[in-house]
Amino acid sequence: MGEKVFCKKMKKIVLMPTKNDDWILEKTLPCILLWADFVIIADQNSSDRTLEICKQSPKVKVIQNNNAFHSTKVRQMLLDEARRIEGKKIIFSIDSDEVLTADVLLPEFWQKMEKYPVGTSFEFQWVQLWRSTDKYRNDDSVWSKSYKQFAFMDDRKAMYTYEYGVNDHNSRVPTSLVKNSVRLEMPKVLHFQFVNWERMLSKQRFYRVQDFVQTTKKIIDAIRVNKMYYIAKDEAELRLDSVSKEWTQAYQEQGIDLKSVKDEGLFWYDIEVLKWFKQFDANSFLWLDIWDIDWEQKRMLTLEKSREFSLMQIYDPRGWFVKLYHQKQNGLMDIFRLISKILKKLL
Repeated sequence: MGEKVFCKKMKKIVLMPTKNDDWILEKTLPCILLWADFVIIADQNSSDRTLEICKQSPKVKVIQNNNAFHSTKVRQMLLDEARRIEGKKIIFSIDSDEVLTADVLLPEFWQKMEKYPVGTSFEFQWVQLWRSTDKYRNDDSVWSKSYKQFAFMDDRKAMYTYEYGVNDHNSRVPTSLVKNSVRLEMPKVLHFQFVNWERMLSKQRFYRVQDFVQTTKKIIDAIRVNKMYYIAKDEAELRLDSVSKEWTQAYQEQGIDLKSVKDEGLFWYDIEVLKWFKQFDANSFLWLDIWDIDWEQKRMLTLEKSREFSLMQIYDPRGWFVKLYHQKQNGLMDIFRLISKILKKLL
């Protein structure tokens, strides 16, 4: 287990799963290190500069995550590691593409937090930066006015129940602490996923395929998966507001650039999907909403990167009916939204 660390004062600990996150981690991690005492990262075999970035600070400890898929097993593994640190502590579950607004640097914020008893969890507003670091989504979508539990005062007893799924779908706090929640308006949590739009779309395709291969791989499974992930690119009722200068100014003054993101032509998500194509054949995924890009071009880019990766030429396997279904998903979602609004008014 290793030696435990004893701390008299409340310690601020950040738990974070990573995999090939250098595109944003080199920006968000320095922000976190301005206020966190410890950052514990569970890395899922990154092949980019993620580990190099993590090694730049003695506050960061990396543990190996060999799980094939995301689950609360990883969050429990991180929590177990955090509990080697003795004493009162507040634990934040933050992903690599998230950063708390600069209010977290204020001493009065931490003075207030120290008064809460162990077993308390905390909700913060989850702000979706949208296609830009200067704008965030503020409309009637699920991406707006959303609050998520990101932190808790550790009681050293609460555990995560096992739950498979992508990290965004799992509870950030142990199950028994979910009900002991306090909502705080500040700081907010800025989410950078939608800033890098093409990367986000690649990630969503990966999630669709990852979920689909865990099913019976029938048409109905593909339709269910499509419906679940369509909201990520649904901009039908999009309204944006400007990001407050105060949210990031203190970070900018520290020389941390939160205005630009790394541009990539080939994402590791694309390569993982191509591996599934090789394992199951691309035709197995024809009903999945993943054919909005040229997969043959992605295959050729992958070959340029690694000649060891061999795969037959990829053609779009869809007929006109499936293409029509993918094109009209937006219309179907409009119908669902209309029905939902009518039901809300009636009820």
